[in-house]
Amino acid sequence: MRDILPRDRPIWRAAEHAAEAVARQFGYEEIVTPLIEHAELIERVGEDTDAVAKELYRFEDRGGRKLALRPEATAGVVRAYFEGHLNQEPQPVRLYLIGPMFRYNRPQKGRYRQFFQLDVEAIGSASPALDAEVIELAITWLHELGLGDVRMDLNTIGDAKCRPAYLELLRAYYRPLKDKLHSDCQNRLETNPLLLLDCKVPQCQPFKADAPRITDHLCEECAHKFLAPSSDDTNEVLPAMAGLLAQHLAVGETAEELARLDQRNLIFAKNFTPD
Repeated sequence: MRDILPRDRPIWRAAEHAAEAVARQFGYEEIVTPLIEHAELIERVGEDTDAVAKELYRFEDRGGRKLALRPEATAGVVRAYFEGHLNQEPQPVRLYLIGPMFRYNRPQKGRYRQFFQLDVEAIGSASPALDAEVIELAITWLHELGLGDVRMDLNTIGDAKCRPAYLELLRAYYRPLKDKLHSDCQNRLETNPLLLLDCKVPQCQPFKADAPRITDHLCEECAHKFLAPSSDDTNEVLPAMAGLLAQHLAVGETAEELARLDQRNLIFAKNFTPD
């Protein structure tokens, strides 16, 4: 953890003000949720992720309630969406949050156990146009900060129809290699095999090149939404994104690129469709 000293605050303030201005420009409204949530909520949302399995700050208060410091904002924002009856308002609901998150990461340069995020949530629709909107929001924010030379890696993890079959393909590929994997990856193999593709441990690197690629195993709907985001007028992604994607987009084609999940990204953006 670290202090933000007076001489550094103007830089932080500029980033925050730019984030707020861009979010409002895209029609997102600010929401503020507690830093502390019931541990059960966070564990239920991310039970198979490192953020919960290894990095969650858990504690019990004097009333015996099991609580946790939020490792990211999505769980709390979705809770507030339902508890605040935002699901009864016109959908989708667009929300943003700026604030501290907490993870018990291994100490390393540039990574702190208390860190700050801009969280963007578009809830109440599964339209891929919202994915495009959030991507454009992120790029616009970076441009507002003067970061012009930006490369964006776009990936997909499929949906509930095609993802389970792909995960089983990953497990089948890695099971014969289990003894050669790092101990953390051995544990992840059955619970969340996607994380094996994101592993940075040298001993696991040689196996990624031949791992199955999710782009080869998408269902028709996911392939339509992802693989040709600007190819024709029938595609559902916003036409206005075509130029932006052509400028900044590098579509992930290797298994390693496709495994860069949102848990380590600057922007946490997910779409939810209430049951």
